[in-house]
Amino acid sequence: MNEDMNQFIGIFLQEASEQMELLEQDILKLEHEASKELLQEIFRAAHTLKGSSRAMGLTAMGELTHAMEDIFDALRNDQISVNVTLVDALFNGLDALKVMLQQIADSGTTSLDTTEQTAKLRAALGGASAPVMAPSMTSPLISENPPSPPTCTSEASRAIHLVPSPAGLKAIQQAAGSTLRLYAAHMEIAADCVMKSVRATMLLQSLASAGTVVALNPDEDALDKEEFELSFDLAIISEYDNDKILAALNSISEVSCSLFEEWPIEDYAKESEEQFHVAITETEKMTCQEAIAAGYRILGLRLAVVQDSVMKSVRAIMTLQTLETRGSVIAIYPGEEALENEDFDRQFEVVFATQLDDDELRSVVNGINEVQLLVLEPWSDVAYGRSATPNKPVVHNSTSEAPAGAIPTVTGAQTTSAAVENVSANAQPSQDKKPAIQPQTVRVDVARLDMLLNLIGELVIDRTRIAQLCNRVAVELNGSGVSEQLNETAAHVGRITDQLQDEVMKARMLPIDNVFNRFPRMIRDLAQKLGKEINFVIEGRETELDRSVIEVVGDPLIHMLRNSVDHGLELPEDREKVGKSRTGTVWLRARHQENHIVIEVQDDGKGLDPEMLRANAVKKGHLTKDAAARLTDKEAINLIFGSGFSTAKEVSDVSGRGVGMDIVRSNLQKLGATIDIESKVGVGSTFIIKLPLTLAIVRGLLVMVGDLVYALPLSSVVETLRVDRREIKYVQRRPTIMLRDKTLSLARMKDLFPVSHFSNNTNMTEAVVSTSVTQDEPLYVVVVASSNRQVGIVVDSLVGEQEVVIKTLGKLIGDIRGLSGATIMGDGHMALIADVDGILQLASEERGAAYAA
Repeated sequence: MNEDMNQFIGIFLQEASEQMELLEQDILKLEHEASKELLQEIFRAAHTLKGSSRAMGLTAMGELTHAMEDIFDALRNDQISVNVTLVDALFNGLDALKVMLQQIADSGTTSLDTTEQTAKLRAALGGASAPVMAPSMTSPLISENPPSPPTCTSEASRAIHLVPSPAGLKAIQQAAGSTLRLYAAHMEIAADCVMKSVRATMLLQSLASAGTVVALNPDEDALDKEEFELSFDLAIISEYDNDKILAALNSISEVSCSLFEEWPIEDYAKESEEQFHVAITETEKMTCQEAIAAGYRILGLRLAVVQDSVMKSVRAIMTLQTLETRGSVIAIYPGEEALENEDFDRQFEVVFATQLDDDELRSVVNGINEVQLLVLEPWSDVAYGRSATPNKPVVHNSTSEAPAGAIPTVTGAQTTSAAVENVSANAQPSQDKKPAIQPQTVRVDVARLDMLLNLIGELVIDRTRIAQLCNRVAVELNGSGVSEQLNETAAHVGRITDQLQDEVMKARMLPIDNVFNRFPRMIRDLAQKLGKEINFVIEGRETELDRSVIEVVGDPLIHMLRNSVDHGLELPEDREKVGKSRTGTVWLRARHQENHIVIEVQDDGKGLDPEMLRANAVKKGHLTKDAAARLTDKEAINLIFGSGFSTAKEVSDVSGRGVGMDIVRSNLQKLGATIDIESKVGVGSTFIIKLPLTLAIVRGLLVMVGDLVYALPLSSVVETLRVDRREIKYVQRRPTIMLRDKTLSLARMKDLFPVSHFSNNTNMTEAVVSTSVTQDEPLYVVVVASSNRQVGIVVDSLVGEQEVVIKTLGKLIGDIRGLSGATIMGDGHMALIADVDGILQLASEERGAAYAA
């Protein structure tokens, strides 16, 4: 890779990844909808990927993408038609591109041989020759035909018009009278360049060693954000002659100098002082044109705050607000942020649309204290050499209402037709005018978000502790004024902490579409491999989930979808025999439900047969015949989650080893999620996953067991009970109670987690009814459930509900079944966070067999 491109590798990787994802989604649609719009979108994506890879010096990737681009071009020109072979070749090429992209991310280069994939693509195209590469893609670093040497130009003959920045104007004035020279250039970027901002930035960096760039149109910020077409102008002060400057201007590939001039530096310094510095964008220019058609005048104003004013930013903003009541401010110089921060001298400029005459407007400005009107003249975009190239707009009003005689400013998001409607409409006065807020984004390292969430967790812990300390202070000070103020402050800190927590959680949320997008391709490949016809439907793509959950939910969904395709859906011929359509359907849905995300994987296949599952379990030795017979249909269906259990008749590379659904359950349990199955023979099956929104902070029910506090996740708590000890009955020596005509098995938390000591000789009564209390004292029971299993956990007392921050137990302690972590309470003591699935397993095994079914 070229040395000068290494710094842009991160940008390339991100853009290439986005284009590949778009290609994969759109190629899938090709088999069902080969519309002109879709083909145009695919062609643009391939063209962008080709251009960026070649710009980075990745020839092999460029050639492979070029072959794909040729196919898309032939498709949109109706030269070939879509078929399975063609789509397979495209996907093979895309897979190779993904491998190459990963190699580039790992090592900065790729060594993958794509000759075979390229040949398959050419063969699918029918051997058509590739289009000749555009000259701009092979142009040398130094232009072979540079512009003719410049001559000094006067203002009348000047072809390039630029207004320097304040810093640039100062540099020009300081250079006047010296041996330094001033050059202007019009730069052109190749039409098929896909990284315009990168090329422009590289040129500016190259020029830094040759001189000082004093003027840019559009400005550097617009160049960085690609808010321009394929050309830009610049002026540079340098000690070098024109040959060296021309060489520097043409030193970057895909960028060339098409016009070059040398300007008399003294004359230009004087002209720049007299010119307006404010420039309007292409969109703002259209707004001006529509305003003129509607009877408005477009004026250029230069205003100044008086020398002795101590609040010049306030005076400038007041001026803008006053002008807005008499028309519409289209653009200002310097920007509004600079005015607010007092980052300007005394003068500022405005492009203004109004129906007032000059005398009326002067009267309005003269009514503003400490502000003078220096220049008022008709604004002529051409007269002042303003480029039509879009620049960064400064928007003052994009609200739906405007004062009488004003025209609304049109932002880049509005269309020309919208501008016409806004200008033509008779707007009503508005008393509350606010500048439009433009949405801005910034990329943040995920590690910073994780650290921020961890700090918020610590704040949540301290918030609870502060609240408890406030209660103690209130008791000790007996309701003094100090305790009241402390309580108010603690309550405010609590609200702020809640808001911080909410905002951080939102910042970590990602649409689940990031996970779902990988599955259509997988379903297609499986359908081809298994000889099935499948319609894959995705719903709820916009549902948002915490990043930590999204990262681990993908693998379980892969296994569940493969299970639905392989085991659930029948072959087309078998579906026809039972009166179904040849094409089976698999649904993947996501939705919010209270404080959880529910994901469903549904198919309209043959469903799960409980009798067949019982027989399989007996045949493979998982259960005895009597044990299998005692299973309910729901319990029989849940056998598919057992390790080594499979309904496949033979092992294949898709399924049959009995590990997929076992992995699903264990991975989901790590997330604190639950999974349920609804199935009907001959109709189909639905797998329902219930996920927490986040893995970091949960709402828990605090219970006391001996000297320890446990936190039970509220999502798994069904209800709490006070049970009379005399209501306890024993079924096969196991304590149970009747709860709404159903039996509920009991388990004592103290025996599931014997922190101090545990006696194997403890009898059944002692396990539930302590000998240290009378029979009249009730038992506190917390009913918890997971995957349609319930058990009543006997605890000493109930403490209350609280948000708890999950902390891992650490490597020294390791994983303890039945516990998912720990947290720090408000009083500084530790509480253990229970894992309900682990508790249910403990209660059903030997150690808990005496206490739960």
